[in-house]
Amino acid sequence: MALSEKEILEILELFQKSGWEDLTLESGGVRLSISKSGRAPASPRSPGAARGGVIESPRVSPGPREAAPVHSAPTPSVALDPRWIAVKAPMLGTYYAASKPGAPPFVSVGQSVSAEDNVCILEVMKLMNYVKAGTRGTIAHIAVSNGDLVEYDQALVYIDPA
Repeated sequence: MALSEKEILEILELFQKSGWEDLTLESGGVRLSISKSGRAPASPRSPGAARGGVIESPRVSPGPREAAPVHSAPTPSVALDPRWIAVKAPMLGTYYAASKPGAPPFVSVGQSVSAEDNVCILEVMKLMNYVKAGTRGTIAHIAVSNGDLVEYDQALVYIDPA
């Protein structure tokens, strides 16, 4: 299945907002290679690379970030306690607090959670990825707003394990 023009534009938008330097995708005979440096990304194809999937992982350049995320996390109105455990984004995507518009959020401040409870959804290219709490405790702070674009490893919620 080839990438549609809309999907390519979404990929470009997410890539531009990310900390990635290079990205190469192949789907349905279409190969998309993009780079922020203006040079063509290196594309050594691994012998076992499957056609139709990602053939090269995005590379994140070390050092200071050149661009801030489009939706930066709101400034916390509470001081972050060092005991709190951050549930971090396992990937770049759009943060959703509920399973669908109008549905109650997965979690709210003050709610008790177990390690297997879903705290949010991250949408990446129309795929919904549930993010689990990963620890037991009480939701102490929600660091992002519904619909925000979040970066890999960005704190989404904080859990008080006490």
